[in-house]
Amino acid sequence: MLLSTLRAGAAGVGLIVLTLAPAAMAQPQEREPGKLHISVEGTASAVPDVARVSAGVVAEANSASEAMTEQRARMNRIVATVRDSGVDERDIQTAGISLSPIYHRNPERSSPRINGYRATNRVNITVRDLKKVGAALDALVAAGANDIGNISFAFSEQEQLLTEARTNAVAALEARRDFYARTAGLKIGRLLSLSESGGMRPPRPMEYAMRAEAMDSAPTPVSPGESEVSVGLSAVYEIEE
Repeated sequence: MLLSTLRAGAAGVGLIVLTLAPAAMAQPQEREPGKLHISVEGTASAVPDVARVSAGVVAEANSASEAMTEQRARMNRIVATVRDSGVDERDIQTAGISLSPIYHRNPERSSPRINGYRATNRVNITVRDLKKVGAALDALVAAGANDIGNISFAFSEQEQLLTEARTNAVAALEARRDFYARTAGLKIGRLLSLSESGGMRPPRPMEYAMRAEAMDSAPTPVSPGESEVSVGLSAVYEIEE
C-alpha cells in the first residue's frame, strides 16, 4: 500500500489521500514431473579361451650377487621354456624383480643382523590354447619356477559378449518399464538419463599347487569352466500427467 500525504497550508488542515498500488498477480508454480528410476542387469556367458599364469622364482643366498645370479639363471630357463612351447613374445611380461635382505634376530642383541639375501623375479604369461595350460605349468616348474600364483581366465573376443549382455540389459530395461506402466497405471514419457556399469565376472581363480614328487606322465588338469559378462543399466524416465 502506497501512502501519499498532501498538506493544505491555508487553513492548516492536513489532507490525507490514500492510494492503493495494484497488487502483484500471483504466478502459478509449475509442478516438476515425476520420475521413474529403474536398474537392471543383462548377462552373457561362455567358456573362456585365454589363460593368464603368473610364475616366479625365489632364490636365497649368502650374498646379494649370488641371489641375483641364481634367480636370473632360473628365470632365463623359464622364459626359454615358455618361448619353446610356442608362446608369443607379446604374451610374456616381466611383473617384478626384487632383492631384499634376510634378517636374523637374536634376543641377546638389540638390532638384527643380515643373514643373507632373497631375490625374486616374476613373469606373467598369457596362454591362448587352453589345452596347453596344464603342460605349461608343469614345464615352468621343471624349468625352475618355485612360486606360481593364481590362474585366471579371459575371453579373446570379450566385446562380442559385452554386446550380447548389453542387448539383454536393454530388453530387461524395456520390460521393467512397461511392467510399471501397466501395473501402476503410469504414463511413461521420455528417457532422461541412462548409465552403464559392469564387466567380466570370471570364476574364482584356481590355485596351482606345485608337486614335490616327480611329475606324472599326464599334465596337470586345468578346467576353465564358464565365465559370465554382465552389464548393468540405470535409467530415469519422465512420468507424464
